[in-house]
Amino acid sequence: MGILYRTCKAIMRRNYIQDLLEMGFTENKQGVSVYNMKDEELRHELALATFRKKEIENDKNSWF
Repeated sequence: MGILYRTCKAIMRRNYIQDLLEMGFTENKQGVSVYNMKDEELRHELALATFRKKEIENDKNSWF
């Protein structure tokens, strides 16, 4: 069970980093590299980067 858990966590971390790098994101506002962030920080930064990527001028993507 422990090996499977660690493997899945490593794959998820690699995917988070890959997605952030594809968006052009290499470090957060404090200057910490994506390779040095914790998993929670990576997930948080990926969510923020996804929201920033949305085109809010388009009526289809507006909030209200």
